[in-house]
Amino acid sequence: MQRTMRKTTLVFIAATGAFFLLFAQWRTHSQTTVSPCEEKKLAMPLIGLTDGEKKAFFAGCDEFM
Repeated sequence: MQRTMRKTTLVFIAATGAFFLLFAQWRTHSQTTVSPCEEKKLAMPLIGLTDGEKKAFFAGCDEFM
């Protein structure tokens, strides 16, 4: 009985640790390539800019952040 309870506790602790590690990775967006300015919609470029101008806008916004 005591041994089974210890094993269950260890499995629970390991699962909880894995959950927190995965959650932390998800929260930090460590695998995204989206600009923080684009993602959070902090600032939007003017309508009618070319793709190159939009890229420069978001690069400047990221530098500012």
